[in-house]
Amino acid sequence: MLAESKRFSDQFLQELERGKREMKELASSLEEREKKLDDLLKQAMRFDHLSITGNAKKTDHKENGDCSSEEPYRKILDLAGQGLNEGQISQQLGLPEGEIELILSLSRARSR
Repeated sequence: MLAESKRFSDQFLQELERGKREMKELASSLEEREKKLDDLLKQAMRFDHLSITGNAKKTDHKENGDCSSEEPYRKILDLAGQGLNEGQISQQLGLPEGEIELILSLSRARSR
C-alpha cells in the first residue's frame, strides 16, 4: 500500500510538472499573440488617423502579406464590401485572418 501511494504521488507530480510546462507554453503563446494584436491595433489606429486627415497613402505591405502597391486595409474593406468573409479575404491577400477580423471590427465600430 505504501509503494502504491508512492507510485501515485510520483505520477501526480509528473502530471503536475507537465501541466506547469504546458501553462508556461500557453502563457508565452498568449503574450506573443497579445503583442501581435497590439501592433495591429497601432497600425489600424495610424490608418484610421490617416484616413480621417485625408493623408492616406498607398503603401507596400509585403511584411504582412502580398497586396502589391494597394493599401491593404482599403483592400480588406473593399473585399468585405463585396461579400467575402474573413477567411476568403485572408486567403486572397495572404494576410492573417486575425488581422482581417481586427480591421473589419474597427471599421464597423468607427461607422456606428
